[in-house]
This record gives sequence, structure tokens and C-alpha cells, in this order.
Amino acid sequence: MSAELLLARVLKCTRIELYLQFERILTAEERRAYRELIHRRAAREPVQYILGETEFMGIPIRVTPAVLIPRPETEMLVDSVIEYAREAACPLRILDIGTGSGCIAIALAKMIPEAMVTAIDISNEALEIAVANARLNNAEVTFLAGDIFQIYRELPRPLDIVVSNPPYISQDDWEQLQPEVKNYEPASALQGGDDGMDFYRRLAKVVQELLAPQGALFLETGYNQARAVAELFEAINFQTLIRPDLNQIERVVIARRGKVEGDKG
Repeated sequence: MSAELLLARVLKCTRIELYLQFERILTAEERRAYRELIHRRAAREPVQYILGETEFMGIPIRVTPAVLIPRPETEMLVDSVIEYAREAACPLRILDIGTGSGCIAIALAKMIPEAMVTAIDISNEALEIAVANARLNNAEVTFLAGDIFQIYRELPRPLDIVVSNPPYISQDDWEQLQPEVKNYEPASALQGGDDGMDFYRRLAKVVQELLAPQGALFLETGYNQARAVAELFEAINFQTLIRPDLNQIERVVIARRGKVEGDKG
């Protein structure tokens, strides 16, 4: 698949169109360009970075090594927010923490057009990509630069929804990551401290100042983390729900002050 995507880029066509010209002989320039891309992929550079783009929930997202490559698991996080928003009786204020490429915030702004979506990231370089992606998709998102734990009192509050795919890779897991991730993607967006739980602990200390009384928190978690994350918020009187991804790995934690239907917590 990667080889086809790279060849399609060289030939300026779609993957499907490749099959319509499979007998075509490449020119010397096309062979040179294709060879360069193959060498980059052989060095374990992700194909999304080589192409400079990917898709998330059907929308185009530009990516560079300044931002994480959107994962299918994160679509489950967004789907959970959308499901919740459909039941709301009024426009929602949504905050995406650690927006990176902006994929979560942009998808929510496109799919919940009545919502007021704000996204924050500590990386100015990432925010440049996110702003460009919002323009690309004609999405209305307010982007803020800064550390959420330093400026949260300056944000428009209260918020109805806080959503985040935060850094959650533990130190042990970091050592085991594939080269495509460890050598190319931004470590600051992946590493979550010794046990991967640093962000969740810090958020639990401030979340009640961010959320409206009936607000909800949506968090992506790493493998085998969801139960521990849920317990952090149960300790401050939130009701929690854990949702698995398509591989049946507990992936999304939803936390609310009120009762969460289908609660496993």
C-alpha cells in the first residue's frame, strides 16, 4: 500500500488510477523521484510525513513531524463526543487540549457546526499546521497557544466538553515503539511520564474549574490505562464510562458529574 501511495504521488494520480495504467513505463525523472521516496520509506519514515498529508474521519489533514499522525483509534474519541453533542439541547463550548494537527477540533467543528470549538497546544509549530488545516477544511476553530495548566483560568468558561488525546506513552513502552513513531513523531506529544499518567493527574486537579456542572470530559488512553484514568476522576466524584476501540482495547474514558448511561465504572 505504501509503495502504491508513493508511486501515485510521483505520477500525480490516485491509487485507483494506477491500475488503469499498469503497463506504463516510467520516465527517468519519474524513476528517480520514486526511488527517493522509497529510500525515505525504507528508513522507516512514515508515509504520511513523506506525502505531507493523511485523512481523519474523511477530511484531509496536513501533517509534518511537528504533529502526530492521526490514528483510527482517535476517531472513536471524536465519535463519542459527537454522540454526546447530539443529545445536548443547546450550542456547546468545546475545548480540545493538545490539538496537534487540529484533527479532533476540526472534525468536531465540521460535524457539530453549532458548537464553539477552541483548541490549545503548547507548540507554536503544531499550531501553524492546525490553523492551516482549519483553513483547508473551512472549519471555524479558535486556536490558542500555551500550556493549559498555566492558562486555564484565562479561558472562556464554563466549558461543556473537554476532549483530549494527550501524551500517554510510559517510559517502558517508549523504548518498545516502532522506529516510525519513536524516530519521527514529536516525543512531547507522546511521552506521558514514567507510567504515562502525568497528564491525567494534572487534569484531574483543574477539570472542575473548566467544566460546567453538567459538562463532560472525553479522553483517549493508552493500552491498559483506561481503568486507572477512570479511577482518577471517580475520586473527584465524576461518573465514568469506558469505551473500547475496534480492537476491543479500552480506549476512551468519558467522565461526567452526572450519571453516564451505560457506566462501567
